[in-house]
Amino acid sequence: MTGQLAKLSQAVQLLAESKTLSEVQNIKDLAEAARQYAKALNLGTESLNYATEIKLRAERRLGEMLLQAERNQRGRPAKEIPATRAAISQDGQAAPIPYVPAVKELGISERTARRWQTEAKVPERQFNDWISEKHDTGEEFTPTEFRRFAQQLEGGAAT
Repeated sequence: MTGQLAKLSQAVQLLAESKTLSEVQNIKDLAEAARQYAKALNLGTESLNYATEIKLRAERRLGEMLLQAERNQRGRPAKEIPATRAAISQDGQAAPIPYVPAVKELGISERTARRWQTEAKVPERQFNDWISEKHDTGEEFTPTEFRRFAQQLEGGAAT
């Protein structure tokens, strides 16, 4: 378990340091691959749940980034800015990315983008409490369960 906690801690650190959507999406994809690997090899619920947690943290990070993306109020969506490469402004902060190109470049549907944004709106403390509770039960948890939880908090219907 100590090794898994160290890897989880590394994944959380990588997510915090990620500057672009593509970096975060790569972490999410690796976590999903680890979930599938753990499931296929019957590595146990604990391994599966840690991989699920990393995936959920990455989805939440993607949702946060999409929530901060620039929305075009009028006219055509920006096409010339590569969405997954964050431009760095003079003050060292990442400049907002255009929303529509970001969603397209990630190759995700608007529905997926909305789902990740809903997940990102769950306050960090509530997310951590939900994760802790799930780990404490020792039962497998899934991204779908968390989506339902996030939608209940938002007051929305299941998507």
